[in-house]
Amino acid sequence: MDETKPLPPTEEPAGEETRPSVPPAPSRVPPPKPAGEAAGPPAPPAGSRVPPDEPPGEAAGPPTRPAPSRLRQYLPAIYQESDFVGRFLHIFEDQLVPVEDILGQIAYYFDPRMTPTAFLPWLASWIDLALDENWPEERRRELIHRGTDLYRWRGTRRGLLTYLRIYAGVEPQIEEHLAADDGGPFHFTVVLRVSDPTAVDESRVRSIIEAEKPAHTTYALRIAKR
Repeated sequence: MDETKPLPPTEEPAGEETRPSVPPAPSRVPPPKPAGEAAGPPAPPAGSRVPPDEPPGEAAGPPTRPAPSRLRQYLPAIYQESDFVGRFLHIFEDQLVPVEDILGQIAYYFDPRMTPTAFLPWLASWIDLALDENWPEERRRELIHRGTDLYRWRGTRRGLLTYLRIYAGVEPQIEEHLAADDGGPFHFTVVLRVSDPTAVDESRVRSIIEAEKPAHTTYALRIAKR
């Protein structure tokens, strides 16, 4: 048989129309990854907790040790190279930092306008002032701030007006009497005009007047509604 002789064309059965062959549908193949890109990690099993993604540029690594304590520099040179000593001194540094912060701002503790509220009675004791805890805080601070001036003007009209102004928060009035019918030249009247007279502690006002007035004078007190 001659292998080089071409085969005769295949005859189609009679009555059947010849149709062109259709190639099979291509399968869905994912696009190839760029060169050098590694395949991603496998998906976690269902129901497992997936940790959040780390911010870009931050790679997970072992925890870093804190910097050595600054107190290590005050030790002899042989201990300054010890990593353990640098970490051990953090125990004492943590105790000293609050004290150093106070000492670094000690001037503010002596200023009645800036000192913590708990220090007000202690600061008032320096100038022998007894604070009334029922006073608003801003008035207690003002009283300590003006305390030395009040001692300087004690026994005068100016000193009494200043003290009453700090306590009452209003401008007091002092009426001096010269006629004998009004009590004579050593008698005066203090007038306080406030929005709510019932809110004023009359006994406290009288104690202020007694402490600030000249010893040989008498007075009358009138608290009126403004």
